[in-house]
Amino acid sequence: MKKLISLLVIFVLCFSITMVASAEKPIDIRIGGNMIEMDVKPIIVEGRTMLPVRAVFEALGAEVDYIAEERKVIATKGSTEVSFVIDSNVMTVNGEERALDVPAMIKDSRTLVPVRACAEAFDLEVGWNNNTRTVIIKKPVTVLSERYTIVDNVIIKYEYDERGNVIKVLENGT
Repeated sequence: MKKLISLLVIFVLCFSITMVASAEKPIDIRIGGNMIEMDVKPIIVEGRTMLPVRAVFEALGAEVDYIAEERKVIATKGSTEVSFVIDSNVMTVNGEERALDVPAMIKDSRTLVPVRACAEAFDLEVGWNNNTRTVIIKKPVTVLSERYTIVDNVIIKYEYDERGNVIKVLENGT
């Protein structure tokens, strides 16, 4: 009987260790290379990463207002105004309505929004690193110059950003 109980205890311990090891790592956010701290962690809903709007928009340099009686969030940066209503699948960008795959929601007294839709509304690029579970938000890169070389009858085009970094290499110029 002691052997059976010992085996059962070992099995339970191994199973619980596996459960802890398989727990998903929290989602991190990087904006312009900087990690963003948030009091409510991002979540994934229906395949969309939902971020706390105030923490992210303010890190992007936007002003954020909340109209409680309308349950409406308005974020403004420069000439761009983005607004949405909690539990609605519609976001408005400079007066133009856009559909959201997942509506804005409230979790732990914070408004969460789909990151890609909101970042793209401010003309930002959004990436995802699955290994580190990190959302990466950055400005799109602007090509400022190009250079061509020929190697073994192949045309190679180099494109450079504003810092002189190679951002793209294309063979045969395409």
